[in-house]
Amino acid sequence: TILADSLEAAIGIEQGQDQTNRPLENTQTLDDTLLAVYNDALLLLGQDELNSTTDDGNRRAKLDRAYAANLVNLLLEKTKPQFARNTEKLIYAIRVNQPYAYAYDFKGVNHLTVMGVYRDRDLDEPIDRYVIDGQYLYCDYDEPIYLREIHSNVAVADWSPSFSRLVAAQLAFNVLPAFNPEALEYVKGVLDGRMMDVMAEVERQEPRSRPIGTVNT
Repeated sequence: TILADSLEAAIGIEQGQDQTNRPLENTQTLDDTLLAVYNDALLLLGQDELNSTTDDGNRRAKLDRAYAANLVNLLLEKTKPQFARNTEKLIYAIRVNQPYAYAYDFKGVNHLTVMGVYRDRDLDEPIDRYVIDGQYLYCDYDEPIYLREIHSNVAVADWSPSFSRLVAAQLAFNVLPAFNPEALEYVKGVLDGRMMDVMAEVERQEPRSRPIGTVNT
Protein backbone atom coordinates (compact mmCIF):
# COMPACT_ATOMS: atom_id res chain seq x y z
CA THR A 1 0.00 0.00 0.00
CA ILE A 2 0.96 3.66 -0.26
CA LEU A 3 1.24 3.94 3.54
CA ALA A 4 3.39 0.83 3.86
CA ASP A 5 5.68 1.96 1.07
CA SER A 6 5.89 5.39 2.68
CA LEU A 7 6.85 3.98 6.07
CA GLU A 8 9.52 1.77 4.51
CA ALA A 9 10.93 4.74 2.61
CA ALA A 10 10.87 6.88 5.75
CA ILE A 11 12.81 4.29 7.72
CA GLY A 12 15.37 4.12 4.93
CA ILE A 13 15.80 7.88 4.99
CA GLU A 14 16.18 8.01 8.75
CA GLN A 15 18.73 5.20 8.85
CA GLY A 16 22.03 4.87 7.07
CA GLN A 17 22.34 8.44 5.82
CA ASP A 18 25.12 10.88 6.52
CA GLN A 19 23.80 13.90 8.40
CA THR A 20 26.08 16.42 6.68
CA ASN A 21 26.81 15.35 3.12
CA ARG A 22 24.19 14.80 0.48
CA PRO A 23 24.58 11.50 -1.43
CA LEU A 24 25.19 12.62 -4.98
CA GLU A 25 23.61 9.53 -6.51
CA ASN A 26 20.23 10.58 -5.11
CA THR A 27 20.29 14.17 -6.34
CA GLN A 28 17.25 15.37 -8.24
CA THR A 29 17.22 18.11 -10.85
CA LEU A 30 15.57 20.87 -8.87
CA ASP A 31 13.77 23.61 -10.81
CA ASP A 32 11.55 26.36 -9.42
CA THR A 33 8.42 24.20 -9.66
CA LEU A 34 9.86 21.28 -7.70
CA LEU A 35 11.52 23.72 -5.29
CA ALA A 36 8.06 24.99 -4.36
CA VAL A 37 6.95 21.40 -3.68
CA TYR A 38 10.00 20.75 -1.51
CA ASN A 39 9.41 23.96 0.45
CA ASP A 40 5.75 23.08 0.99
CA ALA A 41 6.89 19.77 2.50
CA LEU A 42 9.38 21.55 4.77
CA LEU A 43 6.75 24.01 5.96
CA LEU A 44 4.48 21.11 6.94
CA LEU A 45 7.35 19.86 9.10
CA GLY A 46 8.04 23.25 10.66
CA GLN A 47 11.41 23.49 8.90
CA ASP A 48 13.04 26.42 7.13
CA GLU A 49 12.57 26.58 3.37
CA LEU A 50 15.33 25.92 0.87
CA ASN A 51 16.85 29.18 -0.32
CA SER A 52 17.26 28.25 -3.99
CA THR A 53 17.44 25.42 -6.51
CA THR A 54 21.16 25.13 -5.75
CA ASP A 55 20.70 24.62 -2.00
CA ASP A 56 22.87 21.62 -1.16
CA GLY A 57 22.13 21.08 2.52
CA ASN A 58 20.87 18.18 4.59
CA ARG A 59 17.18 19.06 4.12
CA ARG A 60 17.60 18.87 0.36
CA ALA A 61 19.43 15.54 0.70
CA LYS A 62 16.59 13.86 2.57
CA LEU A 63 13.92 15.26 0.27
CA ASP A 64 15.91 14.11 -2.77
CA ARG A 65 16.14 10.61 -1.38
CA ALA A 66 12.43 10.44 -0.58
CA TYR A 67 11.52 11.80 -4.00
CA ALA A 68 13.75 9.25 -5.73
CA ALA A 69 12.05 6.34 -3.92
CA ASN A 70 9.33 5.98 -6.60
CA LEU A 71 7.13 8.39 -4.65
CA VAL A 72 5.52 10.16 -7.60
CA ASN A 73 4.77 6.97 -9.54
CA LEU A 74 3.08 5.45 -6.49
CA LEU A 75 0.83 8.50 -6.22
CA LEU A 76 0.10 8.49 -9.96
CA GLU A 77 -0.95 4.83 -9.77
CA LYS A 78 -3.11 5.51 -6.72
CA THR A 79 -4.93 8.60 -7.96
CA LYS A 80 -4.91 8.18 -11.78
CA PRO A 81 -5.09 11.92 -12.51
CA GLN A 82 -6.18 13.20 -15.90
CA PHE A 83 -2.83 14.80 -16.70
CA ALA A 84 -1.09 11.40 -16.47
CA ARG A 85 -3.53 9.58 -18.75
CA ASN A 86 -2.49 8.59 -22.23
CA THR A 87 -4.03 6.64 -25.09
CA GLU A 88 -1.68 4.29 -26.93
CA LYS A 89 -2.58 2.73 -30.28
CA LEU A 90 -1.45 -0.89 -30.56
CA ILE A 91 -1.02 -2.43 -34.01
CA TYR A 92 0.78 -5.35 -35.61
CA ALA A 93 -1.28 -8.13 -34.08
CA ILE A 94 0.19 -11.64 -34.23
CA ARG A 95 -2.11 -14.60 -34.72
CA VAL A 96 -1.82 -16.99 -31.76
CA ASN A 97 -3.57 -20.03 -30.37
CA GLN A 98 -6.49 -20.06 -27.96
CA PRO A 99 -7.65 -18.89 -25.48
CA TYR A 100 -6.91 -15.57 -27.24
CA ALA A 101 -6.74 -15.06 -30.98
CA TYR A 102 -4.22 -12.23 -31.24
CA ALA A 103 -1.16 -10.87 -29.47
CA TYR A 104 -0.10 -7.22 -29.63
CA ASP A 105 3.48 -6.24 -28.95
CA PHE A 106 3.40 -4.38 -25.66
CA LYS A 107 7.14 -3.78 -25.37
CA GLY A 108 8.12 -0.14 -25.10
CA VAL A 109 4.71 1.08 -23.93
CA ASN A 110 5.62 3.31 -21.02
CA HIS A 111 2.82 2.70 -18.54
CA LEU A 112 2.38 2.42 -14.81
CA THR A 113 -1.05 0.85 -14.91
CA VAL A 114 -3.62 0.03 -17.59
CA MET A 115 -7.04 1.59 -17.16
CA GLY A 116 -8.71 -0.15 -20.08
CA VAL A 117 -8.46 -1.53 -23.61
CA TYR A 118 -10.79 -0.33 -26.37
CA ARG A 119 -11.70 -1.03 -30.00
CA ASP A 120 -12.05 2.65 -30.91
CA ARG A 121 -9.98 5.78 -30.37
CA ASP A 122 -12.92 7.53 -28.66
CA LEU A 123 -12.82 4.86 -25.94
CA ASP A 124 -16.51 4.06 -26.29
CA GLU A 125 -16.15 0.33 -27.08
CA PRO A 126 -14.27 -1.43 -24.26
CA ILE A 127 -12.64 -4.80 -24.68
CA ASP A 128 -13.45 -6.70 -21.52
CA ARG A 129 -11.54 -9.88 -22.28
CA TYR A 130 -7.77 -9.37 -22.48
CA VAL A 131 -4.58 -10.34 -20.67
CA ILE A 132 -1.24 -8.57 -20.42
CA ASP A 133 1.63 -11.01 -20.05
CA GLY A 134 5.19 -9.83 -20.38
CA GLN A 135 5.59 -7.76 -23.53
CA TYR A 136 2.31 -8.86 -25.12
CA LEU A 137 -1.34 -7.97 -24.75
CA TYR A 138 -3.64 -10.84 -25.73
CA CYS A 139 -7.23 -10.40 -26.93
CA ASP A 140 -9.61 -11.55 -29.67
CA TYR A 141 -9.48 -8.50 -31.97
CA ASP A 142 -7.16 -8.23 -34.98
CA GLU A 143 -7.84 -4.57 -35.77
CA PRO A 144 -5.77 -1.80 -34.11
CA ILE A 145 -6.79 -1.43 -30.49
CA TYR A 146 -6.38 1.43 -28.04
CA LEU A 147 -4.82 1.22 -24.63
CA ARG A 148 -5.80 3.74 -21.93
CA GLU A 149 -2.94 4.00 -19.47
CA ILE A 150 -1.33 5.97 -16.68
CA HIS A 151 2.16 6.82 -17.82
CA SER A 152 5.21 7.84 -15.83
CA ASN A 153 6.80 10.44 -18.09
CA VAL A 154 4.91 13.38 -16.61
CA ALA A 155 6.80 16.64 -16.18
CA VAL A 156 6.48 18.34 -12.81
CA ALA A 157 5.21 21.44 -14.62
CA ASP A 158 2.23 19.38 -15.88
CA TRP A 159 1.04 18.36 -12.42
CA SER A 160 -2.23 19.85 -11.24
CA PRO A 161 -1.98 22.18 -8.21
CA SER A 162 -3.76 19.63 -6.03
CA PHE A 163 -1.38 16.85 -7.08
CA SER A 164 1.64 19.08 -6.33
CA ARG A 165 0.25 19.63 -2.83
CA LEU A 166 -0.25 15.88 -2.43
CA VAL A 167 3.35 15.16 -3.44
CA ALA A 168 4.53 17.74 -0.89
CA ALA A 169 2.49 16.10 1.87
CA GLN A 170 3.77 12.63 0.94
CA LEU A 171 7.34 13.94 0.95
CA ALA A 172 6.79 15.47 4.38
CA PHE A 173 5.39 12.19 5.69
CA ASN A 174 8.28 10.16 4.28
CA VAL A 175 11.03 12.34 5.76
CA LEU A 176 9.18 13.07 9.00
CA PRO A 177 11.21 10.65 11.20
CA ALA A 178 14.39 12.53 10.34
CA PHE A 179 13.00 16.01 10.99
CA ASN A 180 10.01 16.14 13.32
CA PRO A 181 8.53 12.82 14.52
CA GLU A 182 6.14 14.70 16.81
CA ALA A 183 4.35 16.05 13.74
CA LEU A 184 3.15 12.61 12.65
CA GLU A 185 -0.53 13.12 13.45
CA TYR A 186 -0.65 16.56 11.85
CA VAL A 187 1.19 15.57 8.67
CA LYS A 188 -0.83 12.36 8.30
CA GLY A 189 -4.02 14.41 8.55
CA VAL A 190 -2.80 16.82 5.88
CA LEU A 191 -1.78 13.90 3.65
CA ASP A 192 -5.18 12.24 3.98
CA GLY A 193 -6.96 15.51 3.25
CA ARG A 194 -4.88 16.23 0.17
CA MET A 195 -5.38 12.70 -1.09
CA MET A 196 -9.13 13.19 -0.80
CA ASP A 197 -8.86 16.49 -2.69
CA VAL A 198 -7.04 14.84 -5.60
CA MET A 199 -9.44 11.91 -5.75
CA ALA A 200 -12.42 14.28 -5.75
CA GLU A 201 -10.84 16.30 -8.55
CA VAL A 202 -10.24 13.14 -10.60
CA GLU A 203 -13.87 12.09 -10.12
CA ARG A 204 -15.13 15.50 -11.25
CA GLN A 205 -12.99 15.34 -14.40
CA GLU A 206 -13.90 11.77 -15.30
CA PRO A 207 -15.54 11.76 -18.76
CA ARG A 208 -18.76 9.85 -19.21
CA SER A 209 -18.75 7.21 -21.94
CA ARG A 210 -21.44 7.30 -24.58
CA PRO A 211 -23.58 4.18 -24.97
CA ILE A 212 -22.27 1.91 -27.72
CA GLY A 213 -23.99 2.68 -31.02
CA THR A 214 -24.50 6.40 -30.43
CA VAL A 215 -22.87 9.03 -32.60
CA ASN A 216 -21.61 12.53 -32.03
CA THR A 217 -23.92 15.35 -33.05
